[in-house]
Amino acid sequence: MGAGIRCITIVHPADEIAEYRTISAFLRLFGIFVCERLEGMPDGDETDARVVLGKEASPKTIAAILDRLEVFVGKAVISVLKKAEKIYTSNDLMRGCYAIEFFATARDPVIHEDMLDSYDRFSDSLDQFRKLEGELAEEDQLSLKYILAAQANCMRRMNQLYNTLWDAAERGWYRGAGGSDALKKKLLSRTYYFNTMMNPLIEKILKIDPNYYGAYSIKALNDMIDEDEKADSIVSFRTAVSMIGNKSYSSYLRYRMGRYYEYILRDSDESLKNYAKSYEVDQNNYRAIYKLAARAQRQEEYETAIKYLDMILSILGKKKKSCALQPIECAYLFKAYKNKGKIYLKQKKYQACIAEMQQAVDVYNSQANMDPDKGFYSLMFGKKKAEYKEAARRNMQIWKVYEIMTDAAVGANQYDDYKKYLFLADEFRKKDQK
Repeated sequence: MGAGIRCITIVHPADEIAEYRTISAFLRLFGIFVCERLEGMPDGDETDARVVLGKEASPKTIAAILDRLEVFVGKAVISVLKKAEKIYTSNDLMRGCYAIEFFATARDPVIHEDMLDSYDRFSDSLDQFRKLEGELAEEDQLSLKYILAAQANCMRRMNQLYNTLWDAAERGWYRGAGGSDALKKKLLSRTYYFNTMMNPLIEKILKIDPNYYGAYSIKALNDMIDEDEKADSIVSFRTAVSMIGNKSYSSYLRYRMGRYYEYILRDSDESLKNYAKSYEVDQNNYRAIYKLAARAQRQEEYETAIKYLDMILSILGKKKKSCALQPIECAYLFKAYKNKGKIYLKQKKYQACIAEMQQAVDVYNSQANMDPDKGFYSLMFGKKKAEYKEAARRNMQIWKVYEIMTDAAVGANQYDDYKKYLFLADEFRKKDQK
């Protein structure tokens, strides 16, 4: 069946998130890129396969999706992937891999214990994928490629969780029983997968499929979280994007390359080039757009910055009151309003500043995605949704918004509003800094 599937397009309604999250996380586990398209958007670049969700005749389960993909990879591979689906589902890996970076600064023991539990589920999955590898026929190389990628991705996620928890212990953010020392002891009893342990898997994958950019992506993202290896990640990033070319699904990797140059090499010009390229190939990548806006804002190129911020508001604003709004999307929507307001303050447009800041406050206060039936937090975090919501809100640092509104009220000679915003800034600062 040749190289099989390397990238797939999934089309879904904007307010449908459960099926998309479940299916996309499953496919990405095997190094398969997922090109997301909301219903009504053009498909963009051609990929190896296309699946539409949300219709009456649409597949509703991973098994049903796999049946549709049999024509691309063959019956034997689908049989193996259905076994892999049981591992993925029974260990709840979809939730285990969600937004680890976003919640890295959380100071809630509920979230930290959740992360530790996620580590253990990935560890159990790794053992099961190794067992599944041993059951494969020697000639079934395409199935082997995917199962090896699943193992490497389990290692990567375990490392990411390990580093996040260790950092929380070092910074004194862990507030569970026994404190930081107890958390470190738990981590030291678990395995950290160095490159010498992961690289043989990547090499085996590339021996089967030398152009499998998903393998290079896994290695690059793992290297980025390892202090001793992060400098080498750029080689794998470059290899992956050179294989993909200027396709929209190279955008995320190009964005991560921008972060590499910004935070590791401190090369602002090279980081800007990569963020610009990330936006060029996918003009819906709001994270890349935000980086372009922030750069323009630092350079006091305010018209350009507002143009980019308005793009983010256009992309994410449609979901502002949606139950499907994700924490990361919510954060960028909040920052776009906030930064636009800061520009207006600089320009002494005080009423416009307050109006944008109020929009940011509205995003902060929104409870739509906490809906008990269809809300994103209910889907992803269940009974722990309140703790995750509070952590996401703490990340926003709403008190800084009220501080800016205080300055704008002074400029507009609105003394009563000044006192109100000053009080709110002080109250939320105390709350967030507890």
